[in-house]
Amino acid sequence: MNQNDTPDWLRSHLQALPAEIPPARDLWPDIARRLDRPGHSRWMPAAVAASVLISVTATWFTWQVFEQQRRDAAALLAAQQLLQEIRQPYLPVRAEFEAQWPTLRAQLEPDTAAVVERNLEIIHKANAELARALERQPDSPVLRQLLRQTMTQEVDVYQRAAAAGRPPI
Repeated sequence: MNQNDTPDWLRSHLQALPAEIPPARDLWPDIARRLDRPGHSRWMPAAVAASVLISVTATWFTWQVFEQQRRDAAALLAAQQLLQEIRQPYLPVRAEFEAQWPTLRAQLEPDTAAVVERNLEIIHKANAELARALERQPDSPVLRQLLRQTMTQEVDVYQRAAAAGRPPI
């Protein structure tokens, strides 16, 4: 509300009021006396103890979360290294097949090429699911073996596709 919106009668009453009103008596001695009362200080040790307890508890919980995150990060790194070790022998074969696939696909019957692509898609999805499972359970020998088997099946599909694309002898 600006000054133009204030009615004249209210503005004149407000201007008639004094700018300051001193207290009838000095209030500071009562305030000081209340602050110096011994009853005020008895809760202070409990408040300090509660503050220290809350600080220590918060620090402990924060440390626990930090340590768990550190352990999780180390486990994830170990799992990723394990995945890399398992996949490493198969990656050159995959890269070679992917480079040759356009030429090979042109040599195959369309239905055969579609079957190869569908099978590879299934195998790639299985590999991705197994990789996620290994990230959660890197010590599982069953998951490791399953990943190796699916990688071997992928190479087998590559080899069968290449054989199907060769002209008969």
